[in-house]
Amino acid sequence: MTRSDKSQASWGTYCRSYLVTLGGLLGGGASVFLVAHYTESLVLPWQITLLLSTFLLGGIMLALAGLFGTAAQMERLADSTSDYELVGRIAIVAHPVYLMLRPIYERR
Repeated sequence: MTRSDKSQASWGTYCRSYLVTLGGLLGGGASVFLVAHYTESLVLPWQITLLLSTFLLGGIMLALAGLFGTAAQMERLADSTSDYELVGRIAIVAHPVYLMLRPIYERR
């Protein structure tokens, strides 16, 4: 069964919104702890700080790839990052992002 052009564009936009949401959650969660660490509200060992910095950069890269990547890259990245049980919860959070990105990317 093949998808129509409109549903294919919608699927690509949904993959974009999923990656932007996943990157935002990953980077945002890490940045909360890093800000608390650097304001000396929370004392963390350097290994945890390095791990959180890696999560922050990974989240930023996922979000940027979601916004500026090609449609084929979006589908591959979304498939490779959706092999765990939290996907259903992230998909619910990604729906408002999809509604914001849909007018922008489906116009192209």
